[in-house]
Amino acid sequence: MILPALFWWGLPLFYLGLGVVLIDLCLERDLSIVVRAIGGTIIVFVVALFTFGLVLFPAPLQVTSFWSKDGTDVSGVTWDSDESALIVYIKNPSNRDYADLDIALISNEAVAKAVEGTNVPCEQISANEMSISGTGWKDWIEWGPQRFRCDKLPKDTTIKFVLVLKNADPILHKLEHHKLGDPTHESLPANGLYGPKRKPSFFGVVATYSVTGRPHSMKTKIDIGNG
Repeated sequence: MILPALFWWGLPLFYLGLGVVLIDLCLERDLSIVVRAIGGTIIVFVVALFTFGLVLFPAPLQVTSFWSKDGTDVSGVTWDSDESALIVYIKNPSNRDYADLDIALISNEAVAKAVEGTNVPCEQISANEMSISGTGWKDWIEWGPQRFRCDKLPKDTTIKFVLVLKNADPILHKLEHHKLGDPTHESLPANGLYGPKRKPSFFGVVATYSVTGRPHSMKTKIDIGNG
């Protein structure tokens, strides 16, 4: 089995090798036509099986999300009065396990905390720009992604993530005027440290994973429903 990191390098060598064997078989005059036909059929079958069973095997991630203005006791999270919840479900709908799942959850709102709320073993890791490079979402990642890594996402299994959101506009407003040297904006606005709760205007997911050694990746914007 080709390692995922070497899959795309080894793939053309695999096809090239079988192609050379097929040509050599066709040119081998010492073998009868029947033997050459049977050998050629086996090679074509192997190529088709490998192509449709691995290279072109559909292995999507299904992502849904909804926003709840009032945080409830979800996944053991304790909520403050100025926090709202973004609930994210990520499903493996296929009949094969996914391995080495690396997920970056990206919102335009500040995330106070993020937890994984199912029994799939996942570890939250530090945000890494490598996870979101090339997305074209530069304007939406001021707060950085919430990133998780799961060794395996079993077939027909769904992971739930809970993102605790805060409206940090008052803080950004203060910092912006502080940078401009405006002393009249040194204190926070009268409405407190955070602004009123609001539904995120942007949510995106970037993920990488492998299926039977074949690497996959996805990058998608997600419509947020109301809980």
